[in-house]
Amino acid sequence: MGYPNPTFGLPQYCIQAPSDRASYVVNFGAVAPTVPADLFAIEAGSKTVRLQRVAIYNPGMQSTAGLVIATLVRTKTPGTAGVVVPELVDPVDSTTPNVVGGSPLFSGIVRASPTALGTQDASIAGDFALWVPGAIGAFNPLVLEMGGQGLTYRQPAAPPGYGIALRHPGAAGATTWYGYAVFTEDPS
Repeated sequence: MGYPNPTFGLPQYCIQAPSDRASYVVNFGAVAPTVPADLFAIEAGSKTVRLQRVAIYNPGMQSTAGLVIATLVRTKTPGTAGVVVPELVDPVDSTTPNVVGGSPLFSGIVRASPTALGTQDASIAGDFALWVPGAIGAFNPLVLEMGGQGLTYRQPAAPPGYGIALRHPGAAGATTWYGYAVFTEDPS
């Protein structure tokens, strides 16, 4: 059960999912982005995909400490490799159809740390600057809430034939970034 007013601050660990569709999570953390790399890519199948949240809980480190500007992009052609099966946020969705009908199985393809970039169509959520250390250090997780669920702005979306990816520009000596993304797809 959510708060009566969805603009209240939610704890970072709380995931509110719309009740009319299954929500999925993809974990990423298998690539050291020394060159431009997609940390994750969610490619829409037959339905529109909507991103709910991105969390980065460890940006690794790099040769020289500095800002890294990650960008959320819409892709028009897919990347390659790294295909994973997304996990359902609510295990109940695996045994019952969505409230609006249909299958809880995701209709598209999810890639965790794909080996090649998808072709960028547009930047869809601006640039996110993170300070990445040059040595092992503490890091407060960065959680990006993407709206929806009654808030006044819409979630970043990818219609069928497109995808959503979090793109790292590449940095010398970069080590693995770890995090996850939560997403849904429209019922039809």
